[in-house]
Amino acid sequence: MYYLEKGKDLDLNYLAQVLLQFQTKELPQFNKYRKYYDGKQKILQKQIVEGKPCNRVIVNYCYNITQSYQGYITGIPITYESEDFENILKVLNYNDTPTEDSEYLKNALIYGRAFEVNYIDEEGRQRFRLFDTRECVPIYENTLECPLLYVVRFY
Repeated sequence: MYYLEKGKDLDLNYLAQVLLQFQTKELPQFNKYRKYYDGKQKILQKQIVEGKPCNRVIVNYCYNITQSYQGYITGIPITYESEDFENILKVLNYNDTPTEDSEYLKNALIYGRAFEVNYIDEEGRQRFRLFDTRECVPIYENTLECPLLYVVRFY
């Protein structure tokens, strides 16, 4: 987690420190989590020695647990209620909400956090898209409430 003192502006020096720390400490860990999810564990890189049994068999529990939990949570679609339901329904259908919600949850389960941006597209319609967690660095205020101040995305 990265924190900024209350009332202090985000300057270039602090941002450079945050990005360097993220790329050297957190990003390798996130990449490791993704490899676990994809079933690319380190044991698969182990060389086979002639005459010894092959112990490179893996069971991808990370994938199984993530998929099971994701299916459990998003298997029954999320319900939305509003007085202006027609407009909300248009936004939800336009954005393929079940897929976006499912991918958002999957990122949160793999990396421990997920990021989604809400914006207006060229046609003036409301959109939301998931960002890759490995591309986003959140910066919070250093207070008791810890509100989110910035999300820096680099790609």
